Amino acid sequence: MSRREQALVVASIEVRQKYEKEEERKAKRKARSKHI
Repeated sequence: MSRREQALVVASIEVRQKYEKEEERKAKRKARSKHI
């Protein structure tokens, strides 16, 4: 694998993790508002 391909893979993983954290936060916020 070339260095550029490795960088793309790492970047895509980081983006996915960031996105999943955002979704998790939104889900928690929704769950909290349902409790009230």
